[in-house]
Amino acid sequence: MRYGRVIVQAISARAEKAVTATDHLYGRRNVSSRRSVRRGESHRSDSGLLAVPNCSEGRDPDRIARLVAAADVGGVTVLDVHSDPDHHRTVITLGGPAGALVDAGVALAVAARDLI
Repeated sequence: MRYGRVIVQAISARAEKAVTATDHLYGRRNVSSRRSVRRGESHRSDSGLLAVPNCSEGRDPDRIARLVAAADVGGVTVLDVHSDPDHHRTVITLGGPAGALVDAGVALAVAARDLI
């Protein structure tokens, strides 16, 4: 269980760093975003993001449905699910704001750990 907590903390820290990064790290050229970062405010984007997690389950429809249900958290839209029984993989395409995608990714990782 400790390993799972470390992964959750790393994912959360990475997502927070991504949405509060300074301009020089990511090449943003918007003057207003530089001003807000200088003032110590977080830089958040209103645009949606995509996440495309790949799970090592492609044959059991019940497990696949449970994995998809775990990733379907508030604020996230499940855009597509593709399962390949030959390669024993399922790819879930998710869309939404960064924070919600982190929550969905963590929930999916926990479900995958428990189910697979």
